[in-house]
Amino acid sequence: MFAISATMLFSAKTNHCFNKKSLVAGTERRQGAVYRFPTVKCDVDALVTVDKLTRTASLNSVDVSEIGVVSTLQPELSIAPNCWGYVQLLIQFVKTGTTTPVEVNDIPTKGISFGGNGKDVKLDVLSHSATSFKVRMYTVNRNGYPMNIKADVFLQKFTA
Repeated sequence: MFAISATMLFSAKTNHCFNKKSLVAGTERRQGAVYRFPTVKCDVDALVTVDKLTRTASLNSVDVSEIGVVSTLQPELSIAPNCWGYVQLLIQFVKTGTTTPVEVNDIPTKGISFGGNGKDVKLDVLSHSATSFKVRMYTVNRNGYPMNIKADVFLQKFTA
């Protein structure tokens, strides 16, 4: 299998930490699954929902924490041969241990495209509010074999 890696970079400095997730609803790595990441900030948890997943994509992990920047959200998906696909995640910030929304001041407002050797990965922030944002990671697999793609999603406000 071929692996490609991408990183979503933002300019402001913040202290988010995505570690020790637990599945709180749905089926692991399937559309509708909800994961809780405890204490991503002081007194704030993140609920990450697999909002959409195309038929040609499978979610290997909502967070690959063994490699890359361990404190970031690092989704990894596989794309079927000669297909395009994406995963869309909804990230909601809530008061620790609850589902009560919490406003944070460093929600990303733009995504960044990545490319290399004709294997483009695109990360888009589709919507955002003071308490949540939605990100889509997608690409085209022009190979005759499955392709794994990982992205680091740094939760920092983008400034041009």
